[in-house]
Amino acid sequence: MSLKRTIWLALHRALRGNRFRANGVEVVVPPSVDQEVRYLLLRGRPYERAEALLARKGLSRGMHVLELGGSLGVISAVVRSVIGPEARHVIVEANADLAAVCSVNAAQGAVAGASTVLRGAVDYSGAATVTFDSGHNAHTGHVDPTAQHGVAVPTLTATAAAESLPAGPIALVCDIEGAEYPMVMQDAALLARLSCVIMEIHPPRYADMGGSTGALLAQFAAAGLVLQEQVDDVILLRRES
Repeated sequence: MSLKRTIWLALHRALRGNRFRANGVEVVVPPSVDQEVRYLLLRGRPYERAEALLARKGLSRGMHVLELGGSLGVISAVVRSVIGPEARHVIVEANADLAAVCSVNAAQGAVAGASTVLRGAVDYSGAATVTFDSGHNAHTGHVDPTAQHGVAVPTLTATAAAESLPAGPIALVCDIEGAEYPMVMQDAALLARLSCVIMEIHPPRYADMGGSTGALLAQFAAAGLVLQEQVDDVILLRRES
């Protein structure tokens, strides 16, 4: 971290504490979070802009949401700003430190009990735990298939994570670094509930699994979810009426 950035962050903290503004929402990001991320927020640089844009296009007030990969809760706060205070919002985050930050940001503007953060990793291997490598910042955490780097975290399927949401259609917001591929290919119960999907895709990871983006979209289409728009590596799908 350069001296210039350190000074900028010190001044910001003196004036605004741990509050930053991103994508039209205010969030709390403590000093324990990577300085590079906080500096990007401080300077108003693009930060999860594609996800925020498509969340605003795809979601609507009153829609219940399952979010996978909550990270700092920036997109969680955007989601809440769209769906309103009473809609249910369940978030899954594997990194315990980020889950604590996400809980604060996701709950802003929500009535008591409307926002829930679950700590765990979405996994379809059947294992009770997986090894999660938190990476060097809030955006590089991922399941380590070699189990050599990271800590053990409990697993759950997306369908299990959504069990506490009210019955009926839900929206999915997802950024889980490639783990979305086995989820889409195997979790038919989840796909059947979805009315809208905002998902960051990771084509190189699909190739490592012997899959492809085309196969992912075909599986969605077979479940009635059709691609509407793509911004960078984030896609918006809706259920055909």
